Amino acid sequence: MPGYSSREKRYALYQQLANSSYDIIIMPESSAGEIQLSPEQDKIITDEVISKHVGEKGNGKTNRTIYFEDFGCNTLFVDEAHRYKNLFSSSLSRETGLNDGRQSAKAMSLFKKAEYIRRTNNGKNVYLLTATPLTNSPLEYFNMLMYIAPEELQRFGISTIDGFIKNFADIETGTAYEWQNGTVTEKKILKGFKNIQSLQSIFFKYTDYQNDPQKIKLDKPDACNRPNVIPYNQEQASVLQAISAELERYKNIGKEERRDLFPGQNYLTFYSQMRTASLDLELHNPFL
Repeated sequence: MPGYSSREKRYALYQQLANSSYDIIIMPESSAGEIQLSPEQDKIITDEVISKHVGEKGNGKTNRTIYFEDFGCNTLFVDEAHRYKNLFSSSLSRETGLNDGRQSAKAMSLFKKAEYIRRTNNGKNVYLLTATPLTNSPLEYFNMLMYIAPEELQRFGISTIDGFIKNFADIETGTAYEWQNGTVTEKKILKGFKNIQSLQSIFFKYTDYQNDPQKIKLDKPDACNRPNVIPYNQEQASVLQAISAELERYKNIGKEERRDLFPGQNYLTFYSQMRTASLDLELHNPFL
């Protein structure tokens, strides 16, 4: 987009979009993260929803000239939604060894917008698109569901991430060895998980999982490798020969001389230089 790096031009474009009648607005993550809810809507959602959770993060960059509501959106589609899994975190999860990642400002910003869309559209119209909905931890079930169907968790009496852990994690107090200081202590230990089928049924109630290309009529091209060998030119040959000569020089001197003549370098330095020079001399040295 011409002029996108200019903050003034971006804000002018946001204003133009807010005053337009477009049916669809597509924004990169950088722009979506720059536009927040109005302070009034932000406070409502923070007080009613987020205050129940631990450690709210700020919104990060904020565009003060226009707010999310100004676009008049009634539906939110989020591509690469796995980038927003680090929503709510918990001290209990860290105590028991569950991996809940780090709470991110961009995830919190998206959650507030999703909550606004749901509140103004009968709890609907938020869609997450991703090829990897779950990867590392069952806590991702909680965070992903909070974007689209928190009421489903509330039906199970779950309103916070700690409540989620207590419902689906089997936690006992036991003896644990602390590797940092070599001591043995009594602490909460994650023994495993429980009620997994209930958890999966909740999640897949709201998931349209597709992994069969024929079922969704997606024509996948056959893999066909076509090597394209580009011969190096004389300039590249000269640079590679010079790097090889320096490598031989490095090999044939002692450790003390290496520290003086090649500070901070090792064998991998020369191999990396050869690799980049063989690909593109500008990649190897932009000043050549």
